[in-house]
Amino acid sequence: MVDAGREPVEGPAVSLRPFAREDHASLRSWVRTAEELYLFSGGSLAWPLDDGQLERLHERAGVSEWTAVAGDGERVGHLATVAVGEREARIARVIVAPAFRGRGLARPMVAAAVRLLRDEGRTELSLHVVPGNEPALRTYRGLGFVQTAPSPAHPEFVRMRRKLAPE
Repeated sequence: MVDAGREPVEGPAVSLRPFAREDHASLRSWVRTAEELYLFSGGSLAWPLDDGQLERLHERAGVSEWTAVAGDGERVGHLATVAVGEREARIARVIVAPAFRGRGLARPMVAAAVRLLRDEGRTELSLHVVPGNEPALRTYRGLGFVQTAPSPAHPEFVRMRRKLAPE
């Protein structure tokens, strides 16, 4: 498990553990509409979300999928980390379970991913956000991400970046 640890974050304790096949049903239940799927996946997954698509997430080289769990072990969210190069990584597919939205869990979830990536030696992080997803933009800004020019590969999304200093 990866804990938010030394990332300065206020809010509930959240840890990350590797996404497992046992998590598929929970993740599918959190994505209730095609719009929610688009906010979650940016169009990389098709509606309706099914086990076949989730199974393929386990097979992607350079991509690690994570389940976020609360202190009591309950599943509260999901996110992915993507190796972009030796020192760079991207955070992707962030979702908080509907029953836990509005409780301040996104920030410690992402902070745990930042800590994990820093521990891997990453010095630059990026992410893409669907335009208009203000809760996500606020979360990422609160964790030190800044908006940059759009990615040539994904100009339809808001791109944000953050430099990491080694500890």
